[in-house]
Amino acid sequence: MYLLCSVQQILVANISASDSCDVAYEKFVSFYQKQPSASSQSIFCSQLQYIAINGGKLFKNSDINIAPSFRRLPKRKFSSSTPNCSEELCFSFDPVKPLKRTYKSISLYEAGLSTVPKQQGDCGSCWAFGTMAVFENSVLRQKPANTFWSQKTDLSEQYLMSNSFDYFTSYCEGGDFVFAANYFNEQFQTIESETNVKYDYAALEPMWNQKQKIQTVVQPENYLKPYQLFNIEGSSNMKTPVVGIHTDTRKTFSKITIWQIKSYLSRGVAVSAAMYTETDYPKFKAYSGTKSLDVKCPGDESDHQVTFVGYGYKNGEEVWIIKNSWGQDWGANGYLYVPIGKDSYCTERYAFAILPIGFQFNEELYSNIGSHERGGIFDLDSDNGETVKRPLQQWIVWVSVLGGVLAVGIIVIISICISKKIKNKKEYKPMIIDTAFEVMR
Repeated sequence: MYLLCSVQQILVANISASDSCDVAYEKFVSFYQKQPSASSQSIFCSQLQYIAINGGKLFKNSDINIAPSFRRLPKRKFSSSTPNCSEELCFSFDPVKPLKRTYKSISLYEAGLSTVPKQQGDCGSCWAFGTMAVFENSVLRQKPANTFWSQKTDLSEQYLMSNSFDYFTSYCEGGDFVFAANYFNEQFQTIESETNVKYDYAALEPMWNQKQKIQTVVQPENYLKPYQLFNIEGSSNMKTPVVGIHTDTRKTFSKITIWQIKSYLSRGVAVSAAMYTETDYPKFKAYSGTKSLDVKCPGDESDHQVTFVGYGYKNGEEVWIIKNSWGQDWGANGYLYVPIGKDSYCTERYAFAILPIGFQFNEELYSNIGSHERGGIFDLDSDNGETVKRPLQQWIVWVSVLGGVLAVGIIVIISICISKKIKNKKEYKPMIIDTAFEVMR
């Protein structure tokens, strides 16, 4: 049972606001059956102090500093028709048509198209969890569904981590969805089930250090790569599963990008995202999940891989739903809300996706996933499946602006011409008079 913390009461593990740090920590380790240590107590006490002053929430890993490690993306190179996808950003142009109408509110986890948030621990493996979150959504969403995988949608992050050996897919030292998906496509034959290869990064790290791969348990007849392939941007002979929706992290999402991400989600397709938790780490770590987090982004920064799994309204404010990898007792049952259009925690600078098998570029709304009654403290506001019309296209706005500029320019030019004619007439008449005067003389 995970309850909210406040200045008045901190009830997780029966901890109260009046408990000293030592007493609270003793209750905490007993409740979660943890091994106590001086370092974990120091982290716990620091978090407890923050919650007592600012409000927030304790959760299972309040005694560790989770390692959100995310590799900064290099700039895409266009110098070669055969790009090296282990060193440069490889993706396809976005082939998906934006919808004319999207759902007003959509939650992929409520729709059964997103698995339960898992726990990465103090390993910088957010990239693996973010990648598998997108792959799991693709397995749940694909048409026709593979009968074997329809019962095994919880995929193994450990299998991806242990069999990836690349700078941008580097075990507990960080990685990135774009590189992980491309590496998977080149080096792997199949996804693997969490049942077959469980997450145990500490025990399996020595094998990875020695470059010893984990054997595949899934039988060849059930091998699956849950995505479509497309030509890499700038190359006519290389394929990628990655679709670029927003690829320039120096810029925030435009209204067109926001609508396109909503179009993906309204079709039941998750979108890979990134954020910068160090903007305000204590606040992020103690997030209660009952409202959105609005923390200003300092610039082009990222340190954590997450996933867009929905959007809608929370307490009347339009928000993104973001799937994290810190377990279900963190935030809103493992999810985070941030306001749309504000780039909170730098969440609106990165958006990539894969397209499930059977997905069509011009598909309409995914049926029966937009109506949610809700009502819980961690839920979005209720809706009845309403849809929203696409806002005025940006090119129409630009045409209007350009037309206005041209109209003003024409008016200015006409005004100058008329002014010159009037001036010429005024100057011409005195000249005639002068000439006549000279003749008369």
